[in-house]
Amino acid sequence: MFGLYEVVKCLSVKDSDSSEQSIVNYAWREAGEVNFLALVASTGDIILRYCCSGHDPVISHIPWPESRSIVCLCFDPTVSWLLVISEDVTVSIVPVLSLMDSTAKVNRLWNLEDVTVLRFKRQQGIPSVVTWWHTLDDRQIAIIGMKNGNILLVDLSTRKMVHQFTLETRIHKLELVEDDQQMSTYLMITGQPLVQWKLLLECRTQELAMPVDKEISDMGYDGLSGRSLPILSITQVTEETRGLFQPQKLDQFPRSVILQPQCAKGHHFITSHCSKESTFQVYDSNIDRSPLFAYKLPIGSDIVILTDKVLLAMTRLASGKKLYVIANQRAETSMDQTKDFNKDAVLQQFDIPQNEHLLTIQKKSFPFYWHEKCEENMRQKYNQDIKLGLTSSGSWQPGLTMSHDIQLTNHTVLDGCIIITDSSVYEMKPRISPERLFLELTFYSESAHVENLGIGLGLDVNTLYEKSAEYLLQRGHVAQAIKFCKVVKSTSYKLVMYLAKYGYVADAISHLTLALSNREISTADRKHVSNLYLHCMVYQLQDGDMETNQKALINFLVTDFYYEEKQALDLLAEHNLNEALLELAMARGLVLEALEILVQKGHIGLEPCHIRKLIEKGFAHHLIRASNGVLLDGLTPNSLVVLFCEKPILAFHNYTKLVPYIEDIETPVLEKLCEIFDPSQSYLGSHLGRQLLYSRRRRGSVSSMTSISSEGDTNTEMETFPDISELIGFFFTLVLHLNKRLDSPTAEDLIMMKPKAVVKKARKSDVKLRKRKLKYQMKLVSCGAQHVGVVRNGDLYTWGRASNGRLGQGDLVPDNPTLVPCRVDTLHQLQIKVISVSCGGEHTVALTHQGVYSWGSSLYGQVGVGTRHMYSRPMLVNFGHHCISVVCGLFHTLALTHDNQVYSWGWGVHGQLGHGDPEDQLTPKRIEALSDKQITAVSGGYCHTLALSSLGEIWVFGCGYFGQLGIGHTTKQSVPVKMEKIPHKVKMIATKYFHNVAVTIHNVVYNWGCHPYNLRLNAHAVRRARQAGTAVSDPVERFLVPEIVDTSFVHGRIVKASCGKSHTCLVTLDGDVYTWGRNMDGQIGNNSRQDVKTASMVTSINDKHTIHISSGGEFNVAMDSEYSLWVWGKNEFGQVAVTIHNVVYNWGCHPYNLRLNAHAVRRARQAGTAVSDPVERFLVPEIVDTSFVHGRIVKASCGKSHTCLVTLDGDVYTWGRNMDGQIGNNSRQDVLGLDPTDPGRRLRPSSNMKEQLIPTRCTALPSVKPLQSRHLMLSRSRSSSSDDELLFLIIHKNIEGCVKIYSEIALLKNNTILHDFVPHIPESDDGDFVQSLCCFDYFGYTRDLQSDVGVKNSRCVVLTILEHLPGVCNCLKLLRTYVDHQDWLSAAYICLHQTNYSQALSFHLAALSHYKSSLDSRFTEVSKTVVQNYIRLCVDHKSSATEKEEVYRILLLQIMKFWDKMTWKMFYRHQLCFGELDHLDENLHMSRRSSSSEPNAVVFTCGHNYTRQIFMEEIMTKFEKEITDGHTKLEKCGSILMQYYQRPGMLCVACPKCVVNALHN
Repeated sequence: MFGLYEVVKCLSVKDSDSSEQSIVNYAWREAGEVNFLALVASTGDIILRYCCSGHDPVISHIPWPESRSIVCLCFDPTVSWLLVISEDVTVSIVPVLSLMDSTAKVNRLWNLEDVTVLRFKRQQGIPSVVTWWHTLDDRQIAIIGMKNGNILLVDLSTRKMVHQFTLETRIHKLELVEDDQQMSTYLMITGQPLVQWKLLLECRTQELAMPVDKEISDMGYDGLSGRSLPILSITQVTEETRGLFQPQKLDQFPRSVILQPQCAKGHHFITSHCSKESTFQVYDSNIDRSPLFAYKLPIGSDIVILTDKVLLAMTRLASGKKLYVIANQRAETSMDQTKDFNKDAVLQQFDIPQNEHLLTIQKKSFPFYWHEKCEENMRQKYNQDIKLGLTSSGSWQPGLTMSHDIQLTNHTVLDGCIIITDSSVYEMKPRISPERLFLELTFYSESAHVENLGIGLGLDVNTLYEKSAEYLLQRGHVAQAIKFCKVVKSTSYKLVMYLAKYGYVADAISHLTLALSNREISTADRKHVSNLYLHCMVYQLQDGDMETNQKALINFLVTDFYYEEKQALDLLAEHNLNEALLELAMARGLVLEALEILVQKGHIGLEPCHIRKLIEKGFAHHLIRASNGVLLDGLTPNSLVVLFCEKPILAFHNYTKLVPYIEDIETPVLEKLCEIFDPSQSYLGSHLGRQLLYSRRRRGSVSSMTSISSEGDTNTEMETFPDISELIGFFFTLVLHLNKRLDSPTAEDLIMMKPKAVVKKARKSDVKLRKRKLKYQMKLVSCGAQHVGVVRNGDLYTWGRASNGRLGQGDLVPDNPTLVPCRVDTLHQLQIKVISVSCGGEHTVALTHQGVYSWGSSLYGQVGVGTRHMYSRPMLVNFGHHCISVVCGLFHTLALTHDNQVYSWGWGVHGQLGHGDPEDQLTPKRIEALSDKQITAVSGGYCHTLALSSLGEIWVFGCGYFGQLGIGHTTKQSVPVKMEKIPHKVKMIATKYFHNVAVTIHNVVYNWGCHPYNLRLNAHAVRRARQAGTAVSDPVERFLVPEIVDTSFVHGRIVKASCGKSHTCLVTLDGDVYTWGRNMDGQIGNNSRQDVKTASMVTSINDKHTIHISSGGEFNVAMDSEYSLWVWGKNEFGQVAVTIHNVVYNWGCHPYNLRLNAHAVRRARQAGTAVSDPVERFLVPEIVDTSFVHGRIVKASCGKSHTCLVTLDGDVYTWGRNMDGQIGNNSRQDVLGLDPTDPGRRLRPSSNMKEQLIPTRCTALPSVKPLQSRHLMLSRSRSSSSDDELLFLIIHKNIEGCVKIYSEIALLKNNTILHDFVPHIPESDDGDFVQSLCCFDYFGYTRDLQSDVGVKNSRCVVLTILEHLPGVCNCLKLLRTYVDHQDWLSAAYICLHQTNYSQALSFHLAALSHYKSSLDSRFTEVSKTVVQNYIRLCVDHKSSATEKEEVYRILLLQIMKFWDKMTWKMFYRHQLCFGELDHLDENLHMSRRSSSSEPNAVVFTCGHNYTRQIFMEEIMTKFEKEITDGHTKLEKCGSILMQYYQRPGMLCVACPKCVVNALHN
């Protein structure tokens, strides 16, 4: 026996004379946690016992008039009223709940302060029993049974008798029988002797009145639902329904069987108790069906109560009255078994006092927290006794045992009962929960006895044994704990988990090894075992032989494939096992994750052996990417250099880490670094040219259609690369240190002739730059709330919801259909090519070469044509400005022009139009507040607008109630305000409804704003948290300002962003798509409906290279690089246009048709024909022949025996039975196949379309034609055509085309290209474009820097780079660096580039002095050449006379100082400089003369100028001699040039000296 229950006496009945009085009648009822007991004493009074959970019972005595002696009583279903019946059929309604609990709320149907008495005409007979019936139509009926067999139905509200009938027996008991669906109510009538009837009181269906077809009933088709039909009640009997409400005698059961309605497990049952065979059967509410359960009872069982877990059986034998608690599962038997009662089923028994007469036992329920409350009270009493010193902390309080130290999360609460005798009332209530008792018995009893309890009550025996085992392990009882785990055959991983948890690692490893060797272990268990084995090995590694155990650990990590790899990485990093960690990472491709974990754990100092191994295995790039290169800080200089030499591209991003160690790097390694950072080599050179091209301030060419890629993508690529000027500065530093070590310049280096220019620019250098204009911002895909627009081959295709004309398909489309992708024919017929499209809530806007077209609903003026009508075809918006982008909010529209002006129109009540007022705008209006902000992008939401400036600033306006403005408060802004919450420059913005996304130039994503629905969910969560006592901040605050989005799983540069209703999408430069947010309709694209909180990759299209994406309400449309569309998400209006094949399946059959088929089969078999069973072909789906169906099927409908289909074209197809003309073919003949009916009747397609949980390719659009600009991309073998093409691109200043075509031509030619094209560039263009192209030509593809300067990594590279890249070199910073390192020759090169000849000569002479010993005999010659060169530079330099005098003076001082230092003889003076100084002196004198009428100066575009006398006598003489007798002869052109040079004034050519030098070169 088990002590599950205890019996306590609730009350005892005695009169005032202390002699026992008896209980003669009773009433009991429960409703939730409230129960009432009413007792009728032999004195005639009523005793009430009221009990509510959590409160002490209340007992009250109600005196009752002797004139109205009580014969029967009952409670109403709500336990608010007590119905008392007297002998004279006087009905008394007592408000017991209001009397016992004044705070209770009771529906005032009758008097709440006193008894309501209802008197009726005296009936024949005396009442014997009563029950309260609350009808389905909310009427209160008292059913009174009389001793003479009469049954009265009295309406207690109207105080009228509504029905009565008579049975030929004494009425002993009346019970209501209900079903679970509340479809019907029966009255179970028990008479004396034991005869029972069933009477229908009410039902919701009249099918019961119809005769049942036996053939249909045999096939199981008689259970038809009639819940929607009116209620039929016995209180309103008609002639048609009179037969329904007649008592039916239950004569199918023997006399020894008693039927009784009972409730258990949340269902209504009818139980049958056979006292003869001691069996107990359970039926559902229909006793005509087979029983659900059958139980065997003890002999002599009289009263039986069915509960969820146990049976309560009262026996009456000669030995006495006993109450048995019987386990359901142990007592259960089958109908055909005649075995005896299973005594093991008895869990507990109680004896009823022999001197008391048992009246009844009634079921009593207890609340679900019953045991938790009892244990809490016992613990409080225990703690109080300890404080008072009544007990010690080591001893156990009665009721508390060792098992109470084990925490239980769930207690099973068993139902008890109320035992009513003639003198007392007892309550049998749970003493301890079955789970707690089971744990208690495991410590002291045999396992078989304990298992009997667990199995009998259906407990989770395994979990309870495991809890006991864990408890024993805590106290060191390992053997007994293992025994418990083996008793229940616990999985190995749980046993080992407990062993490892409490420090028994050796025992755990032995069990794990045994478990891993078992091949029959399940995959799930093997995963758990492997994880535990890994933990145990790591734990053991700390104490045992490190080397041996680590080898075993690495072997396990590499060979086992069941443990959690990410968990293993964390574990190894936590215990500093870097070698094992990296081995695992390299074996499983988790190197980046492993390095990230090391950084998080603070382990940034990797051993050199680990670095070498990673580089050798090809994981050098991972070292750089891990936590933005933090691991590189812990590397030695040599390890860094080895890493960069292995992966040169990594050196560009991390060169700063080498700066502190340059002096320590070996010379060969330094030379290797110079090769890597050489701007004319490999990737750096090409990227340098591209950056120069893209960084120039060029004019916008909005009319150019030769651009293939978008500027945004190019700018994104430029942003990912380090600053070119910094890289070139680092290259200069490398060259400095390398030359300092070699320290052996040649004589040519010291002479330092000026390098040749790549291109001679034949134009002015001071051209004023024009203001840059924006180019087209093409959106090939756009999603509205419930429709989509896609640009394909210059045409626009739309689909989705077509209401309000938003698809632009004209008036032929019905009011609210769903359409598949269709071309907007209006634009196509007008030959209007669409550039970009944007979809709003109920309107669409298209940007074309002919202007802006708009259509759809214009309720708020969002179409922009000046009215509020609806337009189903495109309408031209009278814009008047060159628009380059159109963007739709939900009910307003934005436009951006090429000169950075923003226009808005449509809904403006929240200020989202930015005009300073809440008025709607029916036509475009410029936002004046943004006119000077250089806006480059706009985005519209539900009722707010974002604008992005060229400086990376965000301007916001509109409604901010849900944080969509991101300015820290919720007020509206009708004029643009700057949002200053993002500290970095923003390059991209996106919004659609209420939340916004911004991406900075550093690839950081910010998010602000929240959809009201999500905000409400957050508010509910916060409210619940606060009610639980948790301090939670206001959920609105976190959405009022931008917060950084976790993009740790986003790899690559973000180039696109899109917002839906409650989700967000990102696209990276690699074409990967990342999504996060709500996912109820599959809009995340991860094949589930679970919300995603962090950005995760849409893996199903990660190989498609997405280039465009747009989000609607709960769906997305993406376009890949091959222009294929991928759609996923909500599809209730067909906005996710997926091609659906017209395959129709059919299964099942109407019983009538099945019977006809059965008759036909029977006749065929009688005729000797072999025919299969007709039922089989209807049991599984079979394909219907739809060969006559033309078009896509969009709707289907089934009748009783016929079917209809509707296609997208509106045609209807039918087949099936046609006795009543339902096929619609003007006949009554059945149609076995599809038959098209009148195609003129068009129906609306169905909108019940299935959402797509993963991206699915949309094949409903035509294929993409070759781009019009692809005619420019000619074959590489046709160099002449490519030259023409490049010239075309240069003239039109198409950057992208230049880069693409130039790279092809450069592969064919080894010399400079652009000098052939520069003369063709228009004179009005800015000079920086040509300069950028020249640098791109030199450093990008055609030139080698080292071959140009002659000596590898010599100092001449400094001057060469300065000459070709003047805009990217910081000369002052570079000069300081070289002077600090006393590299005088390089410093001279820099000053020479700055035309600071005097300072350059000073540095150059210092270099000559430093390298005098290395020049030996050539020192004098080299010095003479250097001085002469500088003097010529000063003479030829174009400057004022005053400036030349100052330069000349400083030059002479430096030369004289150098002479004194070198102790030269004076005769070198004339040899060094007198020839050139004479020319300088003449120039100075001539510049002071007043200008005569005849020009005395000859000026050339090369910058040189002469007096006419010197030019004619010396320069022309030498030039004529050179072109006639020199190395360069110009036989035909020489005379023309001589005549041209005779002209006075400025000549638009170079001087003869420069021409000769150019010819020589």
